[in-house]
Amino acid sequence: MIEVLVAFVLLSMTLAVLLQIFSGGLQNAGTGERYAQAMVLADSKLEMLGGEQPITPGSVSGEEDGLSWQLDIVPFSDPSREASSRLVELFEVTLTVRWQLGSRERALTLNTLKLAASQ
Repeated sequence: MIEVLVAFVLLSMTLAVLLQIFSGGLQNAGTGERYAQAMVLADSKLEMLGGEQPITPGSVSGEEDGLSWQLDIVPFSDPSREASSRLVELFEVTLTVRWQLGSRERALTLNTLKLAASQ
């Protein structure tokens, strides 16, 4: 009789561990999906820069599909370049996408350099 009771206890402990493993896997799948959405949004915002949206210093932010984003553009200074040869300007672009996952905030940050015609 005691062997049956021990077997049930071991079985219930094993099932509890398996449920935790599966729920963790499902949560990670949700995290991966949201991360992919953030990456697609970030890519589209960077693609629009210089085309639909001019490259000018400053900050722009917004929210789409539960993802908030902020785009920061600052002039990139390169002291090795001569002032007379500056037909184009170089800008440092930082794009951060944030989202909530349960009680935690997640973020994806991309940095790049973009060229724009001098004004």
